[in-house]
Amino acid sequence: MQELVHAFEDAASSFGLQINVKKTEYMFQPAPGTTNIAENIYINGEALKKVSSFSYLGSVISDDCTVDRDITVRLQKASKAYGALQKKLWSQRGIQVKTKLKVYKAAVISTLLYGSQSWPLYRRNVQELEKFHLRCLRRILRIHWTERVTNAEVLKRAELTGIECMLIKQQLKWVGHVVRMDDRRFPKQVFYGQLPNAPRKAGGQKLRYKDTVRHNLQRVDIRQDNWEVLASERVVWKGKINSGLKSFEEKRVNKMIEKNQLRHNLLSGITATEYICSKCQRDCRSRIGLLSHERAHKRRKDNSLSDK
Repeated sequence: MQELVHAFEDAASSFGLQINVKKTEYMFQPAPGTTNIAENIYINGEALKKVSSFSYLGSVISDDCTVDRDITVRLQKASKAYGALQKKLWSQRGIQVKTKLKVYKAAVISTLLYGSQSWPLYRRNVQELEKFHLRCLRRILRIHWTERVTNAEVLKRAELTGIECMLIKQQLKWVGHVVRMDDRRFPKQVFYGQLPNAPRKAGGQKLRYKDTVRHNLQRVDIRQDNWEVLASERVVWKGKINSGLKSFEEKRVNKMIEKNQLRHNLLSGITATEYICSKCQRDCRSRIGLLSHERAHKRRKDNSLSDK
């Protein structure tokens, strides 16, 4: 690395340019399972600043080979994009909900999932993104927490899928694009490349991008022995992904409904109270709960009238 920096410095000086040491940083990424310590990199005798992560083309690259910091930045930027439209769009009652959802997909979702085609995601990462997605939809649809609306019902009202479905679609579409590339293209060489001296120990492995792709293929019912043949035809690959995602989302939503129903059945064994809603016959369990539930009925009625 020091030799490369010297070569770059000599090339810049030949054109009368000078590297700004204060603005130049470097990141050291050790091989998995090693304890190597990074040596200092110098320019004109001055040591460069070592960082643990840096931003490259809008994405955050970390020295621990994870996407946790990148997802944190994505959530911050998506939250900022959502907040910028709070007064001008989300709070306006004269704008239709369908219009708000279209803007949400274009402005917020695109910001949230930028660069997600290359993310090796863990379950905790998907849950974090899913929480933000549902929280935004509840605010747009004006669903208060006292209404006890399930996540499956929220997605149904918004006519949108979960974040996990969007992630799978973007990653598989990108993988198909890489497969159709020429063999001389760098992304394809990296995708099919493998380090010659990098054995993987049993247990405790960090998730690789290929592991994520393999798992996503299983979710959409695509066989791993012939997926490259399907991906070589763009139209066929796109149709296979869409049909598989439709089945995957239906199973995921049904599982959510079954889980909520099981919880409801467990709670149904509790003795009913006298705080019953006169409109929907719901047992609110307490007086303050009944008052809050009645306000939710009134708020839902006012929202429907304002949308009309």
